[in-house]
Amino acid sequence: GKGSKGTMNVVLESMRLHPHSSTVQHKCCWAIANLANQHEGRVLVASLGAIPCVLMALDLHNDDLTVQEYGCLAIANMAKDNLDNAAEVSRLGGMQKVLDCLEKHGKVPQLRPLLNEDNSIGLANTTIIDIIVISFCNDSDWNINLTS
Repeated sequence: GKGSKGTMNVVLESMRLHPHSSTVQHKCCWAIANLANQHEGRVLVASLGAIPCVLMALDLHNDDLTVQEYGCLAIANMAKDNLDNAAEVSRLGGMQKVLDCLEKHGKVPQLRPLLNEDNSIGLANTTIIDIIVISFCNDSDWNINLTS
């Protein structure tokens, strides 16, 4: 509804005004992840510019586990079942950021479901599948493990 739009504008404005505050960034990523957990929400947050904001947070706070956790979750939720959002994530290099994050922080509990036991990326059980497929299905350099 209208309330969500106003709230999300405040969230994104906070992210832009306080790029170096890990607290602001992780709380805002959490808010985006929550709203993007259903269809109307993921359309709304993306239309307001959430994807570049979250990718910026992942870039600027690549050593902060909480920002990485909620940022990856926000990206996954925004891209889930939404090809436009997934394509935007891909175009902005977001899949590589998520892969880097998984590689670097593979032991984070919230990110564990995205990995198989051997730390390869598991596709069958993950919301991030849309982004991975769009980004890499035509790129033979990437060997993504498709086991469930």
